[in-house]
Amino acid sequence: MPMLAKLIRALAARWVTAYLMLTYALFVALLAAWSTISPAQRVAGIASLSPFWLLYLIAGVHLLACTIQFFASVRRRATLSLPEDRAGTAVTLTLNDETLAPAAKRAGMKCRWLDKESVAVLYRHRFSSVGTLLFHGALLLLPLAYVISGATRFEGKAWIIEGHTFEGKRAEYYRVTPTEHFSARAPKVHFETEAVEATFWQKKLFFTDLRALLITGKGAERQAAWATMAQPVWIDGARISIQGFNYTPSVEVLAPTGQRIQEADLNLRLFPPGVEDSFTLPGLPHRFWVRLYPDDRGFQLGKPVFHLAVTRGKRLVSRGWLRRGEHLAFDGFRIAFPAIRRGGEIVVHRDWGYPLLWAILMLALLGIAWRVLAPSCIVWLVKKDNGSVEAIVREDAFARGRAERLLANWRADKGNTDAR
Repeated sequence: MPMLAKLIRALAARWVTAYLMLTYALFVALLAAWSTISPAQRVAGIASLSPFWLLYLIAGVHLLACTIQFFASVRRRATLSLPEDRAGTAVTLTLNDETLAPAAKRAGMKCRWLDKESVAVLYRHRFSSVGTLLFHGALLLLPLAYVISGATRFEGKAWIIEGHTFEGKRAEYYRVTPTEHFSARAPKVHFETEAVEATFWQKKLFFTDLRALLITGKGAERQAAWATMAQPVWIDGARISIQGFNYTPSVEVLAPTGQRIQEADLNLRLFPPGVEDSFTLPGLPHRFWVRLYPDDRGFQLGKPVFHLAVTRGKRLVSRGWLRRGEHLAFDGFRIAFPAIRRGGEIVVHRDWGYPLLWAILMLALLGIAWRVLAPSCIVWLVKKDNGSVEAIVREDAFARGRAERLLANWRADKGNTDAR
C-alpha cells in the first residue's frame, strides 16, 4: 500500500500537470496549423494516431491519480485529522477556549478540540477540496461522453415542403452522418410542415428570420411548434433546426386532348433565384430543367416567372418563360406550374452524449466555483512536550492571509502579547 500511495503521488505531481498542459497546448497548435493546409478528415486522422492516444491515456491516468488524491484529502478534511507533514510555526499562546474562541470568531473560523488542552484545530470551509474533486471527476467522465456520442450520434439533412409530411425515412434525407446503421441510429422523427416563413434584410439574400411550423402527433396529442434558426424543435430526443429556404412548384401535364395525365408536387432546389434544377415524370422520356425568379423586387413570392427547358436525350425539345399557371408546349403535350410552395432545409441531430457533456460542464463549473468562492483555511495548534505550541497552517491560494489575521487577533488578546 505505501508503494501504491507513492505511485499515486508521483502520477498526480504538479510537474506532470504542467508537462501535460504544455504538451496539449503544442498539440492543439499543431492541429490548428494542419487544419489550414489539410482537409478536416485528414486532421481528424492525425489526431487519432497512436502517439496521441498514448497522450490521452497518460492524461486519463494522471486525472485518475489526482482524483484519488483529492478524495483522500476530502476524507482527511472531514475528520480534521493532523496532516502527515507537521512542519509548523512556533507560537506563544495558551490553549484554552478563552484564548481561541474570540480570536477564531473574529477571523470567521470555527474551533474544535481534537485532544483537550493538547491539540486544537481552527477551520473555515474545510470541505473546499470537494470542489477540486468534482472538477477532476467531471473531467474523468469526458471519455464516457465521447464513447456515448460516437455510438449514438446521428445527423441528417433534408428538404421539407409546406403541406407535406416528413416521416424520417432514409430516402427523405439527402445526406446522413454516419452512413451506416441508419435504422439503429436515426430518430423516429415524424411531423407535418404547416408553414415555412422567411424574412429578408433590405431585399438582399440575408435572412433576418427563417422558421417552419411543425405539427406533431394526432388528435388530442396534436402539437404545433416553430423551428427557427436560433431555437430548434425537439422530437424523439432529436433537435430539428432549419437552416435553408426554398421555393418548389407543383406540376401538371396535359395530353394533346387536354386531359390531365400527370400531376405532382415537386421537391426541387430553386432558391436563390437563378439556380437550376431538373426532374422527370413517369411515362415521359423527357427531362425538365427549371429556374424560378420569385419576384423582380426581391426574394419574396410576388409575381414569379419560370424558365423551363425540355430535353429528350441530348436534344432540346422546347423552352420558354412561364408565369404561374401558364403552359409550355412540347412534343404535343403541355406543361404548367399551377402552384408554388415554400420549403426549407432542416438538420435532424441527435447525440446522447450531448446532454452528458453539458452535465459534465456544469459539474466542472460547480467544482471551480466551490473551490474559488469557498477557499479553505485550517490551523492545527499542537502543544509540545516542552510546553510550546506549534501552528500547522493549510490555506488555499484564495484564502491567503486568513491565518496571519488569526495570529494578529491572538496578539491583540490579553495574555498573548508576546505571540509571534
